[in-house]
Amino acid sequence: MYNMSVYSTLFNRSIEGVLKKTFKFSLKNPSFAFFALRMIRWQRKATRRRFQWVKQGIHVPPLMMATINKRCNLTCKGCYAQALQRTSDGEMTIDQWQRIMNEARELGMSIVMLLGGEPFVRQDILKVTKCFPEMIFLVFTNGLLLNREIMNALKRQKNVVPMISMEGFEKDTDKRRGKGVHGKIQRTMKGIKAGGTLFGASLTVTRDNFTVVTSDHYIQDLIDTGCKLIFFEEYIPVAQGSENFALAGMQREKLESIKNALSEKFNALFLIFPGSERKYGGCLAAGRGLIHINFDGNLEPCPLIPYSDTNVINVSLKEALKSQFLMTIRNNGKTLNDNSAVCPLRGQQEWINSYFANNKMNQKMKSSGSAFL
Repeated sequence: MYNMSVYSTLFNRSIEGVLKKTFKFSLKNPSFAFFALRMIRWQRKATRRRFQWVKQGIHVPPLMMATINKRCNLTCKGCYAQALQRTSDGEMTIDQWQRIMNEARELGMSIVMLLGGEPFVRQDILKVTKCFPEMIFLVFTNGLLLNREIMNALKRQKNVVPMISMEGFEKDTDKRRGKGVHGKIQRTMKGIKAGGTLFGASLTVTRDNFTVVTSDHYIQDLIDTGCKLIFFEEYIPVAQGSENFALAGMQREKLESIKNALSEKFNALFLIFPGSERKYGGCLAAGRGLIHINFDGNLEPCPLIPYSDTNVINVSLKEALKSQFLMTIRNNGKTLNDNSAVCPLRGQQEWINSYFANNKMNQKMKSSGSAFL
């Protein structure tokens, strides 16, 4: 059995640390500072709930990644969502997502990353987020669908933070996302800033744009547009032929120190994914720190691993967290601490295939605790 208690405690402290930093740079905005203080209190309450469930034998991660739809208004090069080509056509209803978020809150999950596709293709998701002010929703969006109605809703829902996806200046962003996209993003960010809504930038960091997106010049440009949270997302190759987009070894090693230096220079929050996972004992997937619910209800280790033995349409989220597949991965967590791999779990593809071949989906799953070793 892999003991996760030390890393879980460290991860929980890091979440609270991020919120405290948010409070510090929001002091010039009293209403948002008050919200940040409430979020710190709610996060502590959620942490206590998670520890209570651990005593009952249920490990609850603080972070949920939710892919609410597979539709998108762009066709970005190397997009993992398109490359995985999930076969299911059905998307969960808004009532089903409402039920899942309610169960997540009761379990102590306190941060939700809303993914797509393009999440704002489903504007009705804001009806759900409105009902859970004690949970933080980070919406990873290309920003092109943020119309006046959505902007007005975001002003009222301080717990919903749009994270605008881009690759740098016009050249790199348009190269991946399409001609003219960068200019449209700039207009979107100006509109969000004018509305006084907290927002961030999700920067897909590749081998080619590494120097640009980590430069003081680019970061200053982002902050001038109003960004308060800057998320360095290491590109993970999924689409065939996209391997050269991934960071070179030296770049991955430097990213953490660059992030720390930027944190000292600029009044903003900086995070890395998945790079920052290393200090928590490796990959946080499979419930160690996060889980993923796909648009069709499948509970998966993370968005990059489209395998599941449990669907939350059929069972409660609490029951789904007992997934034998996820438990097997967690019990062999040392294998996930592979610092040489961008995504250690994707390196276990052969094991995953054999696991599902040996454990047929609609039968009782057999334990395979030594499968990773």
